[in-house]
Amino acid sequence: MPDSFFSEKIPVVAIVGRPNVGKSALFNKLVGRRSSIVHDLPGVTRDYVVEECVWCGKKIDLIDTGGLDFEDRDFIINQIKSQVRFAVDLSDVVIFVTDLKSGILPYDSDIAVMLKKNKVPVILCVNKCDDEKADINFYEFCSLGFGVPFGVSSVHGHGTGDLLDAVYEKVFSSQNIGINPRESLIRNISEKLPENIVHDPEKSLLFGYENNKKENLEKTNEDSSPIPIKVAIIGKPNVGKSSLVNRICGKIRSIVSNESGTTRDSLDTFVIKNSKNYIFTDTAGIRKNKSAQSEIERYSTFRTFSASKRSDVCAVIIEAKGLTEQDLKIAGISRNLGKSCIILVNKWDSEFSEEIACADPPRLSAIEFEKKIRKDMPFLSYAPVVFISAKTGRNIEKIFILLDKTHNNFRRRISTGSLNEFLAQVMFRVPPPSIKGKQLKIYYMTQADIMPPTFVFFVNKSKLFHFSYKRYIENRLRENFEFEGTPIKFVIREKGSPKDTESVSELRTCSHRLETSFSNKFC
Repeated sequence: MPDSFFSEKIPVVAIVGRPNVGKSALFNKLVGRRSSIVHDLPGVTRDYVVEECVWCGKKIDLIDTGGLDFEDRDFIINQIKSQVRFAVDLSDVVIFVTDLKSGILPYDSDIAVMLKKNKVPVILCVNKCDDEKADINFYEFCSLGFGVPFGVSSVHGHGTGDLLDAVYEKVFSSQNIGINPRESLIRNISEKLPENIVHDPEKSLLFGYENNKKENLEKTNEDSSPIPIKVAIIGKPNVGKSSLVNRICGKIRSIVSNESGTTRDSLDTFVIKNSKNYIFTDTAGIRKNKSAQSEIERYSTFRTFSASKRSDVCAVIIEAKGLTEQDLKIAGISRNLGKSCIILVNKWDSEFSEEIACADPPRLSAIEFEKKIRKDMPFLSYAPVVFISAKTGRNIEKIFILLDKTHNNFRRRISTGSLNEFLAQVMFRVPPPSIKGKQLKIYYMTQADIMPPTFVFFVNKSKLFHFSYKRYIENRLRENFEFEGTPIKFVIREKGSPKDTESVSELRTCSHRLETSFSNKFC
């Protein structure tokens, strides 16, 4: 993320159109990566997705929206309409996408009428012009009233350069370009914004920071634009992930319904709390039966893994009804990726508390539930547990306290002198083990990395370093230093050996194995 992010005048451009005209494919082509899920099935995109688009050295925030269907009265379709209207109100320019192969349909005319009422500059785009030869039906789209359209192919990329030239010409020649678009949008839209539409703080729409390096995270608190804490919210379907994001935002950022699998894309939301910056990523729920997953669900599951991979903290949401095997598998994602973690038990509201006494069989109390979590999730014994309710807002403030604490611990660095003083005390209390008359000798230890904290031990023989002694040292580390919420990695190096037994480079290059394991388990 650039240092000038909060002061940059970044225009906003929305892509709108009816279902299945190739909006998401065009969006991915313009931003240069597969951010939105693309499928032949209409209505795949539901929540709006925002990414940064760079053309000729200038940036815009590009919004991919769901398809507009004016006849369907389904609850989710109505929510998609509301989000599209909000995106249009938010935009400086709108790209209206149509389909050359199907021609002009009544939905296209309805969308054209809606866009004319909003008085936002519109650029008409005719997609699926895969053949470079002119089509006789191409110029019939002029009847929509937006001038000569731009023919593009989202698959091959034909015409996308001319389209971006036109977009940037309209955006950067606007009379209001001297005003920060985010500030003007806050000033003009906040009063008329419906209650069921999200209004993100500072209108910071750019949420995909995938390439943040650790050295960029070493900024001090004196920086005027601190790097935000990235939080991936993961869990089973229908455990309340989207409801939690909406509660944190104060508005509906993600569509929420009782239907399983409502959220498909990974949606980033920028939040400012107590002068600190956070990016909450609402992810798709991961189902238990991978054989029953559709192709779209598999895409969503991979995006959930990617969101967890680029996050700083994984917030694992568990339903208050009880702990399941699938909860354990999902929680293991955080551990395998080496991310700091907090466990949120959702739907723990007053109504549920009243049901505990009269339930048959009786449900667990908070203390008993936490004991069960510790018993069934020994691999996350360091993760704090908090009981929340996205519906009532119970303990939402505690989430931010835990996020700050776990993130600080995730980046904690201890001096070599303090570590070796600690090591001497630990070895004096419990001497290193010996195997077949050969005793383990630990010469010294040092911290090699952060995120997660990685400690290197220099020993005489790595095979003598038994896992039980590693566990003993880790427990003492957590007692003496603050490492709540974060995993700890040990690297064992034999003195005089040119190569580590477990090198840090090997720990960093295991992502392919993790992705393969993740695919076999969930996809």
